[in-house]
Amino acid sequence: GSHHNAEDVEECCRDTLQKLKLDYLDLYLVHSPAALKKDAMHLFPNLTEDHKLGYDSDHMAKTWEAMESLVSKGLVKAIGISNFTITKTEKLLETAKIVPAVNQVECHPYLQQKKLKKYCDSKGIILEAFSPLGSPGRPQFLINPDDPVILEDPTMKQIAEKHGATVGQICLSFLLHCGIMVIPKSTSEKRIKENFGACSITLIPEEIQALEGIDKNFRIFDALFLLPQGATKEQVWDIAADEAYSI
Repeated sequence: GSHHNAEDVEECCRDTLQKLKLDYLDLYLVHSPAALKKDAMHLFPNLTEDHKLGYDSDHMAKTWEAMESLVSKGLVKAIGISNFTITKTEKLLETAKIVPAVNQVECHPYLQQKKLKKYCDSKGIILEAFSPLGSPGRPQFLINPDDPVILEDPTMKQIAEKHGATVGQICLSFLLHCGIMVIPKSTSEKRIKENFGACSITLIPEEIQALEGIDKNFRIFDALFLLPQGATKEQVWDIAADEAYSI
């Protein structure tokens, strides 16, 4: 279903339910506003003659209508979006009957998404953070030598030491304080328990202010590799349009 064709949404959902041996899903997301063209059979299709990747994003309204039908049929309890900017969410809401329950985006202390959070709050959309620790285990091709390492940030290290906590716990505690849902990934029982420990940390106002000050608007996953050759961050992330949006 990565091509977002409306007629395939229910089939893909039912396939997922069968694989998970469930009767319904609590939450089902549209992972990206951009989609594979239906004839592109793998995630990174070859460049076409016009030097474009096989991606398309012109039919989100129909895709969302099909997602809404999953709710009415009882196949899912809630539907949401992922990697949507303010501008792209606004466009979706022009025709949506159901407001997305969640917008899952990259969010961490170096990309705090303050304006997007304020916008989502105004629409009743929960902002959910993927890579809240800065994705230290991401694939090598996504790592640049000059990338800042969030878990080595001196401000967070200092605050972590004061609380007898790890830097990762401070990352999560800060985002939770900001009202952002976090979904750290781990397969280690020790690390999972450590992540839950972030819920018991109470940051004082001075620490919150210090953490707000380390925002670099640094995006790890710029998604340019998913889009037509020559696409810019401005086009992908609606930077100017989102900055101009008045909340």
